[in-house]
Amino acid sequence: MAPFRAAAVATLLAVAATLAAGAPSPPFPPPTCPTAIAGDTGGALLNNGPRVDACGTCAAICGAFPGCNAYTWGTPASARFGECWLKHTDGGALAIRPATALVGQWVSATVPTTPRNACPAGAEWRADVDGAVLAMRMVPTCVSCEAACRSTGGCNVWVFGFVGAGPRADRQYQCWLKRVAPRSPTVYKAGSFATDSPWVSGRL
Repeated sequence: MAPFRAAAVATLLAVAATLAAGAPSPPFPPPTCPTAIAGDTGGALLNNGPRVDACGTCAAICGAFPGCNAYTWGTPASARFGECWLKHTDGGALAIRPATALVGQWVSATVPTTPRNACPAGAEWRADVDGAVLAMRMVPTCVSCEAACRSTGGCNVWVFGFVGAGPRADRQYQCWLKRVAPRSPTVYKAGSFATDSPWVSGRL
């Protein structure tokens, strides 16, 4: 950790000097995350920000977590150093919150979608597909929710709660197993596709 912390502090001092000179703030990539940029990106929260030792560790966790295509990490300049927030951003693009792009207290980056971090094929983000409820289970990921549906007789729709903070945090990890008539059109519940919708859904 010592070399990383020293390098990060040196980078922080350089950024601070640039700011003092009145120049625009440059990107702030920690040594282990060369593509990260300063600030906290928006997106659907997939976890609750556990602390990890390095930005690269956070990136690796995101790359193996279903649904994660972006992350935000607290740098050594922050009182929340080490917090690793896994996120899903629409279109896989960063949307940095303007007030957070300050002297590198947070950094964010995207990661490529691979079979290791993808939700099941056909999953729809911020969608709550309607259907007759068969059961509700608590599971950790969209992948395990789809697996629960496949193992439940009659289930052909799964709905997973992904939000990790805010007013809908109580929905996190809920997996609703549902059934709709085969070949019937998909019907979405009210609130689907709203920015604060906490659901991702799939239909088998």
